[in-house]
Amino acid sequence: ASLLPRWRGAAPIQRALASGDTQTGVCVMQMADGLDTGPIWSTHELVIDPLDTFQVLHDRLAALASEALLAWLEWRPFLTRQPTAQPEVGVCYAAKITAEDRPIRFERPADDVCNQVRALDPSPGATASWQGVALKCGGAGVVEELGRWAPSGTIVRLPSRSQPLIAVACGSGVVGLAWFQRPGGKRQSAEVFARGAGWAVGSSFDSGSDA
Repeated sequence: ASLLPRWRGAAPIQRALASGDTQTGVCVMQMADGLDTGPIWSTHELVIDPLDTFQVLHDRLAALASEALLAWLEWRPFLTRQPTAQPEVGVCYAAKITAEDRPIRFERPADDVCNQVRALDPSPGATASWQGVALKCGGAGVVEELGRWAPSGTIVRLPSRSQPLIAVACGSGVVGLAWFQRPGGKRQSAEVFARGAGWAVGSSFDSGSDA
């Protein structure tokens, strides 16, 4: 599920989202000894929507892959031709997602934080630390791209029914988050979670784990 040779490896969808790619796709590839290094039979592109999460994009790519494979089987190019070797430039490695990928560092630009959360939504989930507890969160969107409203990790706007995202200041810009989940708990909307946790404008996520 990538436009090879970009994002060879275990987590091509997550890495494409985390890197802010605007386009991805699927390749019908001939297997080879190397890691996703085989020659390509066909390439099928897909535009990444700014609101795509890992799960949404995964499902869109799965549907595209099914269409691509059926088309390849009907086409049967292997009877008369050979696949095309991958180019040697543009190779990227899509490393497996680990626990180190999950903590949010709010000192980064809002775009980067949003992309990280989208790439891990809904599983395994990006985390923001609050009073020593790693809260799983998702439903990210960029509220403001430029400017510095407050120290990184500071809540600058509480969610409401008309504005469901809680707004958190980043190194530049502001990111919004739609839901939170305590370890072992149920997912809650940002509005419900903020009210129960007693969050207020000016409250901050823990420094160190998020900065």
